[in-house]
Amino acid sequence: MYANFRVDNNGDDSIDESIILEKTANEILDVPFGPPLNFTSIGNGFLAFSAYVDERDGNMGYPCVRIPVIATMKQNFKCRLTDREMEGTTYELSENHAMRYRVYIVSCKLPDEKELKRIKTIEIGVFNTKTAKFEFTVVPIKYRIPKETEIKDHPLQYSVCLPQLFGNLYTAERIVEFIELYRLQGAGRFHVYVKKESLDTKVRRLLNRYSKEGIVELINFHPDIQEKSIWYHGQLISVTDCHLRTIGLTKFVSFNDFDEFFIPTTNDSLLSTLERLLSNNTGSIRIPTFYMSIENKTPPITQHNFKYSPQADEV
Repeated sequence: MYANFRVDNNGDDSIDESIILEKTANEILDVPFGPPLNFTSIGNGFLAFSAYVDERDGNMGYPCVRIPVIATMKQNFKCRLTDREMEGTTYELSENHAMRYRVYIVSCKLPDEKELKRIKTIEIGVFNTKTAKFEFTVVPIKYRIPKETEIKDHPLQYSVCLPQLFGNLYTAERIVEFIELYRLQGAGRFHVYVKKESLDTKVRRLLNRYSKEGIVELINFHPDIQEKSIWYHGQLISVTDCHLRTIGLTKFVSFNDFDEFFIPTTNDSLLSTLERLLSNNTGSIRIPTFYMSIENKTPPITQHNFKYSPQADEV
């Protein structure tokens, strides 16, 4: 479950791949990756990303176009399709932590629901205080979420969202340990949000290796916003995008950091545990956390450390 790294004769970092799990017959690794995560400037210093068609009734009570935006304040937005304008309904997502830039969802109901099937772009309008009028910007539709009754099967059973990876906090060795442990428990794909320019050579080469096999989807993540102005490097943006890109793709999805491991306390696999827990219309669960004491740094650390805090987080 652990890959060793060495430097070969030509000085390049290379990976001993013999420990990395081979693809198995029940893993679906040829499922296409999602679209890139791009940011569109929409005026007033605001950004839009991952616009999507939502054919479910959801919390709005009707199908609509939804546009996640990054803005400094909650305000009125409009949508425009050809020559028709629609008022947008805006609500703020949680976990913004009162930072200057926050993530909102703008929802617009189209006059004709049939248009949801064929539109490829939507215009979002932001009120410009200098011109005293709404100015519109074209935003591409990235995702299409069908009605629940139309989702008959999922190409993947379990995926892991990892927002986000930057700097040198996690070594390539730790990343291999994380991915291989979760693969043993049934995970078929890992959606990793990265700042590629900040990664060291080993980590970059490792993730590219996994990406070529369809195991890891690398999403380059770099919003044009000062990091100190948004919560934790913009984590809520990547969480929102990963939630959208996995709807209809995977039956179960978890949102993790590379130092978080979901380990069933029974002999069941994680996938079979999720099957059992997330039934009877249960949409999500909250798991108590035990903090491991890393006293032995001999890799793999999950096999050499067993001491944990006596008190877990409350459920």
